[in-house]
Amino acid sequence: MIQAGNRPRILIAEDDKLSRLKLEHFLTRHINAELVLAQDGEQAWKYYQEQPADIVISDWEMPGMTGPQLCRRIQQSPQHFTYFILLTGRTESADLLEGMTTGADDYVRKPYDPPELLARVNSGLRRIYVEAQLQTLNKELGNAYRKLRDALHAAGQMQLKLIPSNAQIADLGRRTGLKLDYRYVACDDLGGDVIGMFSPEKDRVAIFLADVSGHGVAASMAAVSMHTFLQTMLHSETDPIRVVSAANEFACDEFPDTTFATMAYFLFDTQEMSVDMIVAGHPPVLKTTRDGALMQYDSTYQPLGIFRDPPTAADVQHVTMNEGERLIAYTDGVIETRNPSGNFYSLDYLFADIQARGRRPLAGLSQSILDAVDAWRFNGDVEDDVTVLAMCFQEVAALRS
Repeated sequence: MIQAGNRPRILIAEDDKLSRLKLEHFLTRHINAELVLAQDGEQAWKYYQEQPADIVISDWEMPGMTGPQLCRRIQQSPQHFTYFILLTGRTESADLLEGMTTGADDYVRKPYDPPELLARVNSGLRRIYVEAQLQTLNKELGNAYRKLRDALHAAGQMQLKLIPSNAQIADLGRRTGLKLDYRYVACDDLGGDVIGMFSPEKDRVAIFLADVSGHGVAASMAAVSMHTFLQTMLHSETDPIRVVSAANEFACDEFPDTTFATMAYFLFDTQEMSVDMIVAGHPPVLKTTRDGALMQYDSTYQPLGIFRDPPTAADVQHVTMNEGERLIAYTDGVIETRNPSGNFYSLDYLFADIQARGRRPLAGLSQSILDAVDAWRFNGDVEDDVTVLAMCFQEVAALRS
């Protein structure tokens, strides 16, 4: 590809020596270019392989390899853009169409009119310069895209560090008897789902699962800011009404007008084996009992960031939990996963999958649910972040003794 400041390279393929020299003389007078002369198609192809040309001017009828055949070979070489002009004495439309279907960019009838040929060559040069500029721009865009992808990936890895680690979850279980199992899969490098927990004392554990609307950088920034706000607040306040009220005020003040968040907030009492929770615009929280029954706790409060009305005592749901009973929270990316027919996974399928897995250990439960969601999607595109969080009390008596 011709670079700025360099002369274009023009390859002339003409088996008639006099015509070849006349073309060379004419182009030398009118265009500042490097001219390469070939006496037939085979020689022109050899020269082209050694160093590609920017423009090829080729006679149609040549022994061995014709102009259309040469054109076809050159246009099948993807590493270099070449503007190909066919010279022909043929006048039939079918013949000209045949030449163009081989990939020729232009043609000139013989005997050629010098001003016309010059105009065609200059048109080719303009096309070549445009292609060179596009190639440079595409390279710059490609580099910028790779840098952006690398930055987004790095940001996504940093975002994952906000989620409780396996070591933190194991320590929580040893101290309080509250076991957690979660899986989080973002549809992009940056996601809008966040999980956080804080245990200020042995008998209190605060956990939140939030989902910010939208995707990409804006949703991720809002999610990270909400996570940071909540984790900071939990060091001084864990009461469900105060926490959710403050989170709603934060979302109203800090989120863009079209962005909101849903959240399920839990405050566990590990001595009483109970939980006070507020479900704010979030999908229903599910509870599985030891006899296999499934209970559903729907949203009692609005999504965060829409209205400033604070939650009330009526929005708090008190749930007692026997040892081994489980609470399962998830984001809407789970139940809004579509199969190839466009049907949602829905709560009905989630209920059935949870009940089918009711006797399995808590560890791995979230992943098994996501496996069922993946099977439902059946190789389709992931349209939203998906998170499953399962919680239960285990071995509490041993911990208290």
